[in-house]
Amino acid sequence: MIDQSRHVALRPTPRASNEASAAIDEIISDALAKFDPERFWPAHPLDDVKDGHASVYMGAAGMIWALDYLSRVGATKIRFNFGPSLACLLEKTKTEMRDYDDYSDLGSLLFGDLGTALVIMRLSPSTAVADVVELRARANTRLPVRELMWGMPGSMLACIAMDELTGESRWRSIFEMQAERLLGDLMTSEDGPIWVQDLYGKRQEFLGPVHGYAGNMIPLLRGWEWLSDAQRDLIANAVPRTLGANAWRSKIGTSWRATVGHDKPPGLCQHCHGAPAMVTTFADAPFASAELDGLLRDAGQFRWAAGPLAKGSNLWHRRQRLCIPQAVSQNGRRSLA
Repeated sequence: MIDQSRHVALRPTPRASNEASAAIDEIISDALAKFDPERFWPAHPLDDVKDGHASVYMGAAGMIWALDYLSRVGATKIRFNFGPSLACLLEKTKTEMRDYDDYSDLGSLLFGDLGTALVIMRLSPSTAVADVVELRARANTRLPVRELMWGMPGSMLACIAMDELTGESRWRSIFEMQAERLLGDLMTSEDGPIWVQDLYGKRQEFLGPVHGYAGNMIPLLRGWEWLSDAQRDLIANAVPRTLGANAWRSKIGTSWRATVGHDKPPGLCQHCHGAPAMVTTFADAPFASAELDGLLRDAGQFRWAAGPLAKGSNLWHRRQRLCIPQAVSQNGRRSLA
């Protein structure tokens, strides 16, 4: 049930109080030393991408957001300024999205200029950049994939962030429209209320936070105050039912498969699929549920038993092959359908 080759044993090593801070500063210093204002960062040698990728998911926008976050929360005193590179960053992300024919004009939070524009709004806000976010977010209303990486849940999260940054009413109106559609697509099944993802030419019922059920719930939980009472009741009822119906219980705790199904135990235990995903998504759910609390406690026990990941820091379960579409259209570009 736990693939021990993916994990290492916990070590009872005492740590000094300043050790984490020193490690953070070391990582930041190394990142800044390798940064180029026009070419950004080199790719990891095990990642199947070229140097200088721009996206949030595997490129410069994600790096810049992470470094800025560490600074904002006081985790480092190292100072840096990415301002001169932001315009180039946005244009390069737009160029990269053209490789994905079917979604090239839509709002991918993790791969597209929606996510990059959101990062830029944090560092150097402007009406023009805010309009990019709105354009991409509204385009997602017609997107059927029903997952966070490419679709509406990502743009709904962007709207929540933009409301916090600007206070403008347009973000709530987009969110409410998309929340109504997303919840309208929630289907009743023997495995609890579930979404079907129309993704990469397939229809699947993912459970995790990147492509599936948990990821769709993230913006609904974050935007709780923008939901109607009926929508809140629907969510509070659905979450324990679906997580309970799909839980894989064992002596060491509880976990979940990547997709709905009970034919074999879950093989992954990290953020994208498995117990950690459910804990990080639902631990601060804005509703009370004794059943959900019990599932999350058991999931925490499972994660502790598995131990740290052997492959190092990376949210996804692989490094060598990226979670992007591999089908190629007639013009040689990658296609999502």
